[in-house]
Parts: sequence; structure tokens; C-alpha cells
Amino acid sequence: ESIKKVMNDFNCQHIEESFSEKIKDLEEMERELVLKKRSLEDWNSLVKEARMVLEYNLTDVKVKYLESDYYIHHSQEFSEDYISSVINIDFTNYIEEIGNAITGPVIIEFSSLESKLKGKAQKVRILQKNLIKCDSELLTDFGGKLVVSCYHIGSHKNIKETYKKMCDWAKLHNYKLEDCCYERYVMDYWTTKDEDKFVTEIIMSIK
Repeated sequence: ESIKKVMNDFNCQHIEESFSEKIKDLEEMERELVLKKRSLEDWNSLVKEARMVLEYNLTDVKVKYLESDYYIHHSQEFSEDYISSVINIDFTNYIEEIGNAITGPVIIEFSSLESKLKGKAQKVRILQKNLIKCDSELLTDFGGKLVVSCYHIGSHKNIKETYKKMCDWAKLHNYKLEDCCYERYVMDYWTTKDEDKFVTEIIMSIK
């Protein structure tokens, strides 16, 4: 309808300006749709991953190569309050401040495996994949190394049991672990209220 009005007024300069403005509007809509599609694809991928873990009870400890990638990160304190860390207001505000958007699983980097096992408060970094390109200083490299990995099924309240299983396995197979460790939330508060269906991948770096 807006284009019809412009054409009726047949002024080439006016038509050109109106078309350019409409093209910009459509490009912005296209950009938003691409971001939404990517976000839904990543979320769908996580649901599929969780379904496989739950259906086949994939809780064996294994060694794998973790591909390197770059993530937006934000430092904060962690005191075993999982819901506030996964549905993270401070992190969301930070993402808005830098004009970006995020996708994929939330990953928490714990600086101390020992403190994690003891349930002590510690400094952590929240990592998540950015949807929009940004300056390299806002990103951190994650991966590019061999890790010990294991899925934990169920509530975060008993996640230390899986940590202990992994540490015992690493010791048995003569792997030395680095001080930091990671939790990658595959199925969490964003997807289900049933904590028995939570799926968390624990990742420990090998020295």
C-alpha cells in the first residue's frame, strides 16, 4: 500500500528514496529472522542431544577432543545457585549492553575443581555463543584440547556424584586433570521444569 501511494505520485527521486527506505526495513527484518532461526536450530539441537542421553542413559565417562570455538564471557560469583546462574540476569544485561545476542547452551567455567567438589563459592565465567560478530577482546577461546567428559542426568543437587565418578575414572586411567572444569547445560530450566530430566555435560580439561 505504501509503495502504491509513492508510485501514484510519480516522482523518481521520491520513489528511489522510498524504495531505499523499504529495502533497509526488509534487510533488518531478514537479519532478525536469521538470528531467530539460528537460535531455534541450536535449541532444537540441544533437545535432540538431551533426548538421546535420556533414552540411552549415556552416562559413561569418556575422553574426547573438544573443538575450539569462541564465546562471549562474563565473570561473576557462584555459590551453588544454579537457577540464577543459568537464567542469568546479570549476563543478559551485559549482552544487551554490548549490543549482541546469544545462542546455544550456557556453559559455566569453574576456576577450581577442588572448590566445586567442596561446594565452596568461587569466581566463575559464564560462556555462551554469540550470534552477532563482535570485537575479539569480548570473546574467549574454549576447547581445542582433550577433555574428560560425562553427562549428568537429573537435579544439580547431586551433581557432585558425577564429579566424583569422573575423578575416580581419571585416576584409574592415569589422567591428570587441570584445576578448572566446566558444566554445559544441555537440558535445563529454559526447557523443562522437571529436574529429573535435566542433562548437564561435565567437562574436565586434561593436563
